[in-house]
Formats: sequence, structure tokens, C-alpha cells
Amino acid sequence: MAYVALYRRYRPLTFEDMVGQEHVTKILKNQLKTGKVSHAYIFSGTRGTGKTTAAKVFARAINCLNPRDGEPCNECEACKSILDGTTPDVIEMDAASNNGVDNIRTIRQEVAYSTTGLKYKVYIIDEVHMLSGGAFNALLKTLEEPPANVVFILATTEEHKILPTILSRCVRFEFRKIGREEITSRLKYVLDSLNVGYEQSALERIAFLADGGMRDALSILERCVNASSGDVTLDKVEEIVGTVPSEIIEALVINLLGYDIVSANKSVNKILEKGKSLRNINAAVIEEFLNILIGLSGDWDETISENVKTAAEGVSVARINQIIKHLSKLDEDLRQSTNANSLFKAKMLELATKVPVLDENMLLNKIQELEMKLEEVLRNPPAPTKVTSKQEEKAEDKKEVEVKQENAVDNVEKQVKKEEKSVKLAEVKAGKKQLKELSKIMQRASDEDNLKVFSALAGTEAFIEDDTVTFSTKNGFAYGVLNKDASKDYLKTLVEDEIERDVNIRIEYITEESKDEKSFEQMMQGTDVPFQVID
Repeated sequence: MAYVALYRRYRPLTFEDMVGQEHVTKILKNQLKTGKVSHAYIFSGTRGTGKTTAAKVFARAINCLNPRDGEPCNECEACKSILDGTTPDVIEMDAASNNGVDNIRTIRQEVAYSTTGLKYKVYIIDEVHMLSGGAFNALLKTLEEPPANVVFILATTEEHKILPTILSRCVRFEFRKIGREEITSRLKYVLDSLNVGYEQSALERIAFLADGGMRDALSILERCVNASSGDVTLDKVEEIVGTVPSEIIEALVINLLGYDIVSANKSVNKILEKGKSLRNINAAVIEEFLNILIGLSGDWDETISENVKTAAEGVSVARINQIIKHLSKLDEDLRQSTNANSLFKAKMLELATKVPVLDENMLLNKIQELEMKLEEVLRNPPAPTKVTSKQEEKAEDKKEVEVKQENAVDNVEKQVKKEEKSVKLAEVKAGKKQLKELSKIMQRASDEDNLKVFSALAGTEAFIEDDTVTFSTKNGFAYGVLNKDASKDYLKTLVEDEIERDVNIRIEYITEESKDEKSFEQMMQGTDVPFQVID
């Protein structure tokens, strides 16, 4: 007997056997039980999620002579003829290689004839998005006026490429990626039936590499089983699929977190020596950083070692996000690169180098500092140098003395008013309470990547009085950021989450004292009162 691949040998024969698609199989079974079968369906989703399997089960179920609760019996003549592929009433067509108008015209001619022995004639068209424009138009005519005994099941991995006029005439089902736990459980079932031992970590690794596709998972498992006798181990999986030992991945992650470029270079060299798929390795590194990102919120995965947890202490969420973004972009670059090794090494060494650009908070702080200096210069431009003649200088000096004498009393009065103002301001502040949750609000803004608000809050004071929270800042740039409606709405949400009551948000800009106010030495010059300035 010819060898049958695992994904074919263990293909589900009923809806009940299908894994991870209960939201689809439940509706299909209800339609079969109530007899409300549509004339056209679209099954969409990523590869290996069960679209074609569901189509074949459905084809048997609607033609089964002894259906059981919406399931095919797989024992009657109709079911057996479909399973054996001997009936001409269930037609499977690959649109990738049969995408022309003539192929669809053939179908249009065939649907006019009655079935040879089954109740329904079923057309399963795989990768239907590959049909040409003319073929789609030809198919549309058939879907508009379908014979009562014909059912079309269109399977696709790219639903968005199908004409809207086709989509509107079909009942659509989205097949989701299968969860890792569900894939792992199915792999256990297969290995138990084959009497093959396994390591739990090996099956979890296969489930991760399959990326939600059961067919891919069974294909990897088959390669591991056929590679050699013995149990399916993690080392065997990593060797077969082109990954490197988890210890090397862990070491590289720790090197990146610690800005240890020397050790990172050694880790990268070990990876390159293995000659494995760099995209698979990059995916493993991304997965490790995703687990760290979740762990920093307090939910550490049990697979994360204590060494990694220690290395991640004190690392900002912003930096972890930046590393993940760089690695995600690297995956795309590796796919298109003709020199993947150099590209991979360069990116890893770049991430292990401590440069300000990788820390957005540091960059924003520097920008803010420069803007503050610029704002200060604009507010207080240097006085222009005025060249005058001696007579003009004398007249000016005389006039200046007169002005100083006339304004001496006024200056003293201004000083008194200034002191009164300071006292009043102190009294107002005394009636307010400091918002103790300010640091938590800043942390929330940082964690949610709202770096502009986070930067503007630096150096800001926050007070709460009755139902009003006031954010006071001396920075004009920060005031401009915080006083926007979007920023105030965002701050309102953060504050209410922390103090658990409704508040109003007010942004206050505290300006420096007027530059017209003179120093004590300037006030006293031009008066008859003797004084001495002691430094």
C-alpha cells in the first residue's frame, strides 16, 4: 500500500473531529439539520486551517443517506463514493492552474445536467482568488441563477481579491488560525496512535512554528518522525526545521537587553555557524521579546528563564517595543535580501549598541531642552548696541537719572505688590492638594506609547481642588502639548482611572516674573540713598 502523508491520513472525517473551527462547524451542522442549505459558500482563512477538509465533510453530509445530527455517516454508498473519489458529482478544482474562462464555461455546461447518483452536485474550487477577471464574470452568471441541486464551495486564502459581486452571493465563513494548545493536543493524539514518544516542549515548538496551521504542524511532525527512530525531542525539532538551541536564542536576547555588543557578536556567530533559517531564528527572538513585554506588566510566561527576567529588570517598555519593531522589519528585509547573514548580524549589533536614537524618551527630552532654550532666546533677545555722540550720551544719562528718581518710589511699590502676589499664590497653593498619582499617570502615558504627553508632563506639577485637576507648567512647549483638546481628554481618562471619580482638567502656564521689574541695585541707582552691594 502506498504511503499516505500524516496530514492526509489524519484528515478529519466529520465536523466533530475538526480542531479550532467550532464557530464554523456549528453553523454548518445547523443548516444541514434544518435543511437550509445555501447554493454557494466561501471558506476563507490562512493555509492549513481546514477549509478544504470542511468542504469535503460538507459535501458528504448533504449527500449522506443516513446523516447523524448534521454529520455524515461515512458508511453509506454516497459517503464511500465521495471518500473514494469515484463519484463524478463532487468535483474539486484548483483555480491556481485552472483559472481561465474556458474552465468556468465547462462548469456552466455541466451544472445543467442532473446528478448521476447523489442528491447534490458539489463544486469545490480551491484558491478561487486566482481566477482571471473573465473567469470571475463567467462564474458570476452561474451563481446568479444556480440549479437547485448544485452547491458551490469556494476556498481562498485571500478573500479580498474576490469580486464583491461574487462575495455578496455567497455565505461566508472565516476560518481562524488554530490555537497552539489545540495543535499540541492534536499532535499528541497522532503520536499516541503511532506509538511514538515525545517531549512536551517539542510539540509546543512545532505548534509555534506552524503559526496556526494544522497541516504545517503535521508536516513538521512527519519529518521529525521519519528522520530517525526514537522520541520526538526538542533538539530533533530544532535540527529538522532549521532553528538553533533555545540557549543561544536566550543568550542573544540577554546580550541585547544589556547592550553587550561583544557577547552579542559571539551569539550571532554561533547562530550563523548553524546555517539555519534566519527568518525562523528571528521569529524566535521576536517571540522571546513579546513574552518579555507581557512579563513586564507582571504576567511572566513560565517558559521565560530567570536569567532573562533579571536582564529585563529596569528596561523600559518603550525600548522593548522598539526592538520588536526593528526585528519585525528585519523579517521582511531577510525575505528580500541576497546577503541575509550580513543583514542579520548588522541589525543585531545595532540593537546591542547603546545609542540615543533607540530611546525615544531620551531623544524627546533633548528636543524639549533645545526648544526651551530657543523659547528663552525669543522671549529675551539681546539688547542692540547703540552708538551715540558724547552729547547724546550725556543727555541720555541725565534723562535716565531723572527717570530713575521719578520711578524709585514706583519700583518700591512694585516690589511690595510682588511680595503680596507671592503670598497670595502661596495661599492658593496651600488650599490645593498635590496629585499623588502624577507618577502613575506618567507611567501609563509611557506604557501606552503616548510619548508626547509623557514628555510634556516632565517637570509639571499637578494639583487637585474639588473636582478640578490642574497641571501647572513653566514650559511653553509643554503647555502647547497639554492644552490641546485631545491631550486633555487623554489626561482626563488617565486621572479618572487612577482616582476613580469624574474630574475636570485644567492646564496652567506659569510665566516668569515680568522682565520690566528691576533688581534692587537698578532700583536704588539715581537716588540719594547711599547703598552698597555685598556679593
